[in-house]
Amino acid sequence: MRKSQIYYHRAHRQISFSWKSLFVEFFLFIPFCWSLILYTYPPITRLASQFLIEWNAPLHPASTSSLTEKAFVFGSITTPQMPGRYPAPQLTFAVFILSVLLIFMATKIRIPKPIAIWVIFVCLVNLVSVLFFTFLPAFFPYTIQHFSELFMKTEITIWLFVPVIMEASLLPLPSSKITKFMAILFSLLYAVAFGVVRYVLFVQILVRFSYIFMAVLFFCFGPFIDFIVVVGVYSFYVSLVSKKINQDLRVWNWSY
Repeated sequence: MRKSQIYYHRAHRQISFSWKSLFVEFFLFIPFCWSLILYTYPPITRLASQFLIEWNAPLHPASTSSLTEKAFVFGSITTPQMPGRYPAPQLTFAVFILSVLLIFMATKIRIPKPIAIWVIFVCLVNLVSVLFFTFLPAFFPYTIQHFSELFMKTEITIWLFVPVIMEASLLPLPSSKITKFMAILFSLLYAVAFGVVRYVLFVQILVRFSYIFMAVLFFCFGPFIDFIVVVGVYSFYVSLVSKKINQDLRVWNWSY
């Protein structure tokens, strides 16, 4: 098959950049991102928790709901303290049947392997929860407050690492500084917004439905998802840059 366009070969060549400029940009932008996160996360957690308390006020009177504030890093996080719901036998059985059925379908139906593995992983976590709440429900040690504190502490830690990971990955690329910093800020803002939305949604599921979903919400749809977002933004940016510089010999150096 004839190719309409033949690109320069990249074997034994590497992208050229200045280490001095790289370190200056890195250590100038990181404090800005960290200051932004450390300044905003206390009011973010407070507003989200207050919203959850007011949203569930018809279900739980004020005497059973409250806000808890705990120190974290250089500030404090606010989490809601309200009653959750243990699963009824009917719900536990329904989750068991649905998980087994989805595992069977994922192994029999021809779907992409990553999707099948993900479905099986989610269902296996659900089955562990089913077994626990079937035989040891009285020993379940976690509450809404425990889940909220763990989830938000993990999210805030990820928010602090997102600019570090993105800067270390994007700064060496031969593209404009403005677009790189915009990509980093977009990743950070998206991680914060997506994390808060998931937090509110997850707490609502635990309050309105059951604790049986706590494990799958945290391990399958919690912090793990943030890394997928970061990788997605990085991959999209690199694909744009690679198309732009593929024929530009000025940004390539011989590696020997």
